[in-house]
Amino acid sequence: MHEYNSYWIKSTSSTDYPTLSQDINVDCLVIGGGITGITTAYLLQQEGLKTVLIEKDRICLGTTGHTTGKITSCHNLIYSHLIDSFGKQLAKQYADANQQAIRTITKLVNDNNIDCDFSIQPSYVYTTDKNNIARINKELVAALSLGLPVEFVDSTDLPFGIESGLRYHDQAQFHPRKYIIKLAELFINNGGAIYENTKAINLDPNTSQVTTKNNTITAKNIIIATHYPFYAKGHMYFAKMSPYTSYVTGIKGDSILKKGMYISCDHDTRSFRYVDSDEKLLLFGGQSHKTGQSEDELSNVEILQKYAQSLYTDVSIKYNWSTQDYITVDLVPYIGLLNNDYDNIYVGTGYGKWGMTNGTVAGLVIKDLITTGTSPYKDIYNPSRSFTLNSMKNIYADTINSSGEFITSRFKISKAHVENIRPAEGKTIKIDNKKIGVYRDTNNKLYMLNTTCPHMKCKVQWNEVEKTWDCPCHGSRFNYDGTFIDGPANKDLEKISIDDL
Repeated sequence: MHEYNSYWIKSTSSTDYPTLSQDINVDCLVIGGGITGITTAYLLQQEGLKTVLIEKDRICLGTTGHTTGKITSCHNLIYSHLIDSFGKQLAKQYADANQQAIRTITKLVNDNNIDCDFSIQPSYVYTTDKNNIARINKELVAALSLGLPVEFVDSTDLPFGIESGLRYHDQAQFHPRKYIIKLAELFINNGGAIYENTKAINLDPNTSQVTTKNNTITAKNIIIATHYPFYAKGHMYFAKMSPYTSYVTGIKGDSILKKGMYISCDHDTRSFRYVDSDEKLLLFGGQSHKTGQSEDELSNVEILQKYAQSLYTDVSIKYNWSTQDYITVDLVPYIGLLNNDYDNIYVGTGYGKWGMTNGTVAGLVIKDLITTGTSPYKDIYNPSRSFTLNSMKNIYADTINSSGEFITSRFKISKAHVENIRPAEGKTIKIDNKKIGVYRDTNNKLYMLNTTCPHMKCKVQWNEVEKTWDCPCHGSRFNYDGTFIDGPANKDLEKISIDDL
């Protein structure tokens, strides 16, 4: 029976760091325990700065724990876009930064003997559509002009033919949780501290203090590495990037692809990546959509499953999961000072599904900015950079999309009744003219919620795959019981009792 669970999480033990129980004063506070947070904390501690990391749950259970684990600068057809939008000089900063991230991870793995199924692999972007050949050719010229290790190919080890493609040499892949858990241990051994189940509730930029449930942390530098910035008051990050959900299916079989990393540039994006670990798996990725804006999440999983079975007849499906990531309006992450208003609050976000390298870039850039005041990659990633005309059009289009979701989600009327909700099922229903979200667990306990997202009052939608409530406007996500998971909301959904109805 296949599982709806990340293989990376399933194949590793849970961490057990303590919860913060006292006020502390540090050089650097890192908020968030994914690849950005752990990498940044490790690098800062290596520089001799007293660094503490806090995580509201356990480390590496979020986006980093649900990635495909590709360590590559082959980010689909990004470089021709960057040259067109930013010019060659800034585009080269992006290319150099991601190549540096590959070298950094490789060195950390080798120097510290990190057992994380690390291997050097080629990375491919390809098309099966003749109409995309010109785009591939343009990308080849762009990537070569930036000094990237790329060449043209017209055939691969995929179980089907391609029209054309590009191969990036000396890229890599790994088990992301094994890597992060070990890097966290190295950070601790060097004098750092990690506090789990320690949620940052508020940040006061005037005092440089972050408050948790019971304590206060005072820090000379604060690094926000929480996927969506937990603190971004007045800086409109929700309007500058959009949340997307995509899906991964893990299969086993004798005939599966066993080397190389692949992504298509076609309308229906497909990703391939072999896992040479405790289990020998081929990971298929795809079916991306704006978070909260899919009619049926399960159908996206089924499409990937059927696609895998059409390519390999001897396979069995072992894992399925989904993941969320933010894509910025100009496709470049925001890494650096949260805003020009601040000189000691930093952010890394909006990695556009390429978080293993860009999250590592965030650690490198933020470390350099704190220790030297500059970075060779700071301009392209600057969160306060100017937007191009096309980027402004993207902001406008996304605002219209979100507004449409805001309107339609408020007026959809479900005719379902509480008694018709099955165990492990969630639905939005109407009771006495009130719309509520209801989930029934496997013990028949009902959880009833106000479906209004605390961020900007959109109506959340039920995600059957992840058993979460997802906001279609700006991507806030909540557990089946309404507990806040991720996004700009930063608050739980309001719970409703029968007495309130």
